[in-house]
Amino acid sequence: MKVDEMLRQHYRAKTLRPAVREGLVAMAARKAAPAKPRRRAWLLIAASLLAVVLPVAFWTLRTFESAIRHEVALNHLQHSAPAFERTQVDELRPLMDDLEFSLVDSQRLRSKELRLVGGRYCSIQGRFAAQLQFEDSLGGRWTLFQAPLDPRLLAMSAGVGEVDGVRVELWRESGVLLALASDVESQ
Repeated sequence: MKVDEMLRQHYRAKTLRPAVREGLVAMAARKAAPAKPRRRAWLLIAASLLAVVLPVAFWTLRTFESAIRHEVALNHLQHSAPAFERTQVDELRPLMDDLEFSLVDSQRLRSKELRLVGGRYCSIQGRFAAQLQFEDSLGGRWTLFQAPLDPRLLAMSAGVGEVDGVRVELWRESGVLLALASDVESQ
């Protein structure tokens, strides 16, 4: 008897346990079934989740931006005196060393020809921040808030809005959130 024949006889005598046989049959049936309906179902689930999650995320971000604008406007309207009277941002940096970031001497303010009056600590949405006060040539008050960026702030877009007669402009510069507040009539 040849080896091939002996192997055939050996394996013909063997049988699979019913549970193993059923598992193999089920696996073969799954592989034979087209995968498109399953993929389509997952795509529908993913699209449904995005349809719910994206508007909620967008609304949450807009609400957060609105909260920042309101807080900035409220702080601007309080007319708080500066704790540190200085005329240069470079002079304020060592005095405000408790901040988690370095104060930004914003390029955007240079075109507005504002004069720095001083600065003080404040908070924006619970984050330790800086409040720098400026005057323009007509004596109008401008307040620049600076806060460290966190994941919520990274997603915010730059822009201008008005809250209670205060113009609030938000932007990011040098890894810091900046919010410039001024009275609407001083524009």
